[in-house]
Amino acid sequence: FVNDGSTDGSAKIVEKYAKVDERITIINKKNGGVSSARNVGMDVAKGEYLLFVDSDDLLAKNMISELYKLSKEHDADIVTCDSLPFYDTFVAPETTMNLKIHNDPKKVMQMLLSNQGMEIAVTRRIFKTDAIGDLRFNENCIMYEDMIFLYNLSLRINRFVESGSTLYFYRQREGSLMHAKYTDRHIDLLSVFNDFEKTIKENTPELLPEFYYYKLCVIGDQYKTLIY
Repeated sequence: FVNDGSTDGSAKIVEKYAKVDERITIINKKNGGVSSARNVGMDVAKGEYLLFVDSDDLLAKNMISELYKLSKEHDADIVTCDSLPFYDTFVAPETTMNLKIHNDPKKVMQMLLSNQGMEIAVTRRIFKTDAIGDLRFNENCIMYEDMIFLYNLSLRINRFVESGSTLYFYRQREGSLMHAKYTDRHIDLLSVFNDFEKTIKENTPELLPEFYYYKLCVIGDQYKTLIY
C-alpha cells in the first residue's frame, strides 16, 4: 500500500490490516502524484504479478483469481477484465466471460488508440512482473500516463487476454483529475503528446494514423471542458 501523502485517514485503516496480515507492506511518502506512487510500489514489489488499484475503486471478490487463472492457462503477459463506473451506491452486476486472446500486441495498441472497445487504463488488469521489467511510469506526465505506459509495455509482451467479465468498478466523483475543470496541468498535454508522437514514430510508425485520431479525441474532450 503506497500512502502518497493522504490526509483522509485511509492509512490508519490499512495499518490495522497490516497488523494481522504480514503480506501487507505500507510505504509512506510525500504526495508526488499517481505515477510516482505506482513507481514506488513497483520498485519494492516481489510478486509474480502486478495489479494497480486506485484508492476509490472496488474489485469483485473473484477478479484476481479469475485473471490469474487465465494468465496461467494462456501464458498471457497481461490479462484484463471489463469495468463499470459507480457513484455513491454500488451494486455488483451479473457478469459472464467473453474471452478474447490477442497474440499481436501492436494490434492491441491499434485498438487502444482507435477506441475500439479497449479501455485505456492500467487498472482492471494484471501484469506479469517479468514483462514489465524496468519499465516505469513517466512522473512528468500529469495526464494520460496510462496510455504511454501501456504503449511502451506493448513493445515487450507476447500475448494479451481479455476476460470479458465485469470485475472492476471505478468511482465517479466531482473534482477528480479526469473530470476537473481547466487547470495549468492541461498545458502539459501538448508536451505529452509531442513526446508520445516521437516515440511512436521511432517504434511503430504504422500506428501514427491511430495516434492522430486518439490525439484529436483527447484534445476535443479537453476543449469541451473549457466550454462547459
